[in-house]
Amino acid sequence: MGMFLVLATLAIVAADLVGFTRLTEAGGEPEIAGVERFDIRERGHHGTVAYDRVPPAGGPHDPALQNCGV
Repeated sequence: MGMFLVLATLAIVAADLVGFTRLTEAGGEPEIAGVERFDIRERGHHGTVAYDRVPPAGGPHDPALQNCGV
């Protein structure tokens, strides 16, 4: 029983490594329609902030949570 668990664990780890290797060789992450990426250079709390996009996508932000209407 103990040897079976070791072999099963090794098989799972090997399969995971193969999948990870194929994913990273294919360019990282799969493309999803409508997904945008942003280069965020500045971060941190800055009080009230006027965002340049809605919803905000990182960068300087207000320390208080946004009221989402819930």
